[in-house]
Amino acid sequence: MKETYAFDKNTFRVLGFTDLGDHTPEKQKEKLGNHALVLMYKPFAGSWVLPIGCFPSRGAAPSNVLYHILLEVIVLLKNSGIRVSDIISNGTQWNRGMWNFFHINEGQVHAEHILRPH
Repeated sequence: MKETYAFDKNTFRVLGFTDLGDHTPEKQKEKLGNHALVLMYKPFAGSWVLPIGCFPSRGAAPSNVLYHILLEVIVLLKNSGIRVSDIISNGTQWNRGMWNFFHINEGQVHAEHILRPH
């Protein structure tokens, strides 16, 4: 992703700076983003994909930020009537760090659902 910025005259916001919502690390605020965190919803039965959000970040989003964003997304989707039963990510370092917050590792590949604890 190219480091650049633009002004959106409709929202009066400068676009391109790191923006992970309420979870933006202090050290990343006021820095141009050079990565994008993209979240999508894909139903089990269907060929469509629903983009949920695209968040510019400086480097990969930290594991704790990924964890908090996923929790927020799960709750917001549930409140919109969409059921989330699985989360899929690759095994990069920051995602593996996020797995730790869900108590997931190579020996434990699933976690208790945050909205349906057993």
